[in-house]
Amino acid sequence: MVYVASLSLLAKKSLGSKCHQSSINGILDTLSIDPAVSNMDVVLLGPADLSGPAGKKIPEAVAKRHSGVCVIYLCTNDREAKLFPDAPHIKQVKRIKDTVISEAVTEFYGEDVKANNPKYSSAADKVGALGTNPEPPRPIAPPVEETPAEAPAPVELELPEAQVEQPTVAENEPPKPSPAEDVIASVKSVKDWDILKRQINRDSIIRQLILENNEFAGVANMLNVWDLRIRDVWADPHKSNEEKMRAVQEFGANRQVLQATYNSVLVDKFVSLLERVVSVCSATVEERCNEITHAVISVQQNKDAFLEKAVSGEDSLDDTLYERMVELQSIEGELCKMFAFLHHEGMEEIVGRLGEKLPSTNEYINNVLSVSAKLYQPGNTVNLAQAIVDSLAKGQVQLSLIEDKVKGLMSTMFQVIVAQNKVIQYQRDVISCLRANNVESLVVRDSLLKECFNVIVGSEHTGLTATSAIYAGMLSRRDNTLVVDLTGHSHYDRYGYDTVSLDEFMVERIQRPLLFVTGSVDNDPEKVFHLMEELKSRLTYFRHLIIVLDAAQLNVIDQVGREALSISYVTNCTIESLAAVTAAYEAGRKIPNVCHKLICIDSPVDVGMLIATLKMDISMTKLIPIPYLREIKQAAIVRQQPHTYNDVLRVFEEAFRA
Repeated sequence: MVYVASLSLLAKKSLGSKCHQSSINGILDTLSIDPAVSNMDVVLLGPADLSGPAGKKIPEAVAKRHSGVCVIYLCTNDREAKLFPDAPHIKQVKRIKDTVISEAVTEFYGEDVKANNPKYSSAADKVGALGTNPEPPRPIAPPVEETPAEAPAPVELELPEAQVEQPTVAENEPPKPSPAEDVIASVKSVKDWDILKRQINRDSIIRQLILENNEFAGVANMLNVWDLRIRDVWADPHKSNEEKMRAVQEFGANRQVLQATYNSVLVDKFVSLLERVVSVCSATVEERCNEITHAVISVQQNKDAFLEKAVSGEDSLDDTLYERMVELQSIEGELCKMFAFLHHEGMEEIVGRLGEKLPSTNEYINNVLSVSAKLYQPGNTVNLAQAIVDSLAKGQVQLSLIEDKVKGLMSTMFQVIVAQNKVIQYQRDVISCLRANNVESLVVRDSLLKECFNVIVGSEHTGLTATSAIYAGMLSRRDNTLVVDLTGHSHYDRYGYDTVSLDEFMVERIQRPLLFVTGSVDNDPEKVFHLMEELKSRLTYFRHLIIVLDAAQLNVIDQVGREALSISYVTNCTIESLAAVTAAYEAGRKIPNVCHKLICIDSPVDVGMLIATLKMDISMTKLIPIPYLREIKQAAIVRQQPHTYNDVLRVFEEAFRA
């Protein structure tokens, strides 16, 4: 068999089934074995094989090879020839092709055969020693030429040339991958724990051991060699069943000894990596917990600054604390997942597979010998399994301690969040109430009309007329006041107030210290627009403008409310009145840059409860509770202006005080 690595494509084309593709490490491990066992008759090397860390070992391994192995080195120039000057056989050609490979094998393998077997004394004998090695391509070539597959042939010839001409690229590659211990030590974050899992995976450990431990690599190779011999014996038709059984038992015993060494090295490596992984996980989580603890302490030490931001409406503190809580929950989950993974790798992948593929990797042979399977189990299996169990138990204790620390920190942070939120909510409520006492200051007065224009909204039979009249009378004691009632159900005459019609007001400039105008705009936006323009022209005389609307006039509320400083909602706290006010407030709250006032007449419940029931924004709503006043009914009966009653005026002054 001809073993190749980088020249496998051309060698397979030239030698067919006589070619065996392998890695450089595999070739190095097999060079010292008798070809009768390994089937390695010829090793074919190219310049690309001499690059990298494994390639540097080729000269030494070739010098110690078995005498029956023929080593051939093909190159294309003097520089490549200097890479392996001590090669047993060197052939320098202009271009490496399949025919060159066939000629080189025929030439140099024949010389080695003649040297080891004097009976070969001619070139014909050399060629005969190759058997049918150069023949397989010839019967295959004609069908290939007759089929449409001819076109790809040149491409196949060009590909190996690129491989041969790129030794310098391979030389620039890193000499070897980082050891698993270094990779594990480099992990500093929980989000990178998948790297730890990849390093402690069974297959990854085996690959690492083959690169690092020559003894382990040799044992692994010899296990394969003995397995091949078992298969050959089992498939030998000239041996009886008893002879096969004796041979398999003998070879199986040899594999048992090798497997014990193989398992011991593998378990030692796993236990070592397990301890490192647990240590890194513990250190990573503990470091992160300490960082979060210091951050929480910093918040408490500077709580005044944080509370000032939180009270002002900035939720960055809450968001940060909740993010850390979520992070800690994630860390707790990752700890559980990590231990579950370590347990699976240790018990299922390592312990569970300590005795597998014995005495052979062939499942059929193992099934036949299943009765005596225990005879082939390595003697150290129990001790190795116990070592892994002890290591996992120790790791579980360490990870459990870290998990308890995470849970304790989560509990502390939850208490901090609850206490913090109570303080923040209290401060916000206090400030909201303070703001609600002077909501007008929150409005940007971007026009002269907005400075003095207010809207009062309510339903019929709720005290809307009396409230509007008393409030306007209170303002008129200081400045001229105009009231325009568009509800259609006003009765100011009951309280002794003189009124003028809207039409008369629009054509005449009537000037009184307290003027009441009644009429209707029929919800016509154009009429409302003309009214607003007229009101602006009256600002030279009237310092306070009030428009009274019914709660059902939502379109008018939206149109005039945009010019207003405030919108006041009047309710006598009946179910019907509250429903009407709720609908009006929903329309009014959509208007930007306007404050709201809730005027509650004789409320049977706390006004704060009314705010919650009506779902009003307490930060932009002023509460104005009005108690039951007998004097207002008395004024209606005797047709006297209620704002002239001292008791009524005193109550309204106190309620509406800014």
